[in-house]
Amino acid sequence: MAREMAGDKYIWELVCQGRKAEREGMPAAGCYAVALFQLLSDDEKGLQALQRRLGYLAKEAGSFCSRPVAWKKGFLLVLAGSAQQQKSLLQKWKLCPESEMVGVGIGSSCCLKDLWQSFEEARIAGAFKETARVGQFVQSFNGLGIFLSLFRQGWDEVQSFVEEQLSVLQQHDKSYHTNLLPTLKVLFRKDFNWKESAEELFVHVNTLRYRYDKIKEILECDKGCMDLRATLYAAVRVSEVLTRLEEPVFAQPWGQEGAEYGYAATAQVNDFQFYDVRPAVGHHFAGRGNVVPFIPR
Repeated sequence: MAREMAGDKYIWELVCQGRKAEREGMPAAGCYAVALFQLLSDDEKGLQALQRRLGYLAKEAGSFCSRPVAWKKGFLLVLAGSAQQQKSLLQKWKLCPESEMVGVGIGSSCCLKDLWQSFEEARIAGAFKETARVGQFVQSFNGLGIFLSLFRQGWDEVQSFVEEQLSVLQQHDKSYHTNLLPTLKVLFRKDFNWKESAEELFVHVNTLRYRYDKIKEILECDKGCMDLRATLYAAVRVSEVLTRLEEPVFAQPWGQEGAEYGYAATAQVNDFQFYDVRPAVGHHFAGRGNVVPFIPR
């Protein structure tokens, strides 16, 4: 009975979606992308000015920009238009003073019924830059370079890739209480700058070099093994992104209108309610996603 009711609700949603979208000013035939704006400082008051600036730029460009929806320490927006139009809008916004305190992850353009996919891609793009600790950023999912093909795979494939490359070091750290994998992560983030890496790890440079020699010994590689180093780098970055995506999300209201957009760990856009339950990397994660269609009462 429960399954039949869920099926009926899903059909009802499909039937009504176009009409509701038109009411929100979002034609079903349009092209949309989800953009997640994440505050990188504690100045929550600046979010209101940021949203107003985006609305002004969108109006100036003659494109659609949805109302803000609470998302972590920031908000979610749905942008309309082609990928080039969306990119142009965000490039103009990036020149504004308000952009200095925010990181933006953008999903790829899609039709309205696939908005959940753009939402997931925006989460991945944002997490990719956040874990790189680069400060202010605007990162699109399609701009992830060689990582794009990795994140378009299914959950099992991505997890298997990470485990295959990093499980040996993880097991060694667990068995011998070492910190080889964290050391490798810092080395990659610092582009193998020995001095800066040692300072971040609070160890002597000689200790750091010893750890790296131990990593090469365990992985049976030498200093010239660039293929393995590149593969390890990809595995480390992907693992950092997956860890970030697994963190619980607590949407926070911003400004006086925050309560209207919800306090719970969800985001709702045009009758789609997004639940942050577990990562759903790429649109091939059937049955494992954290996006559930919202059925209007």
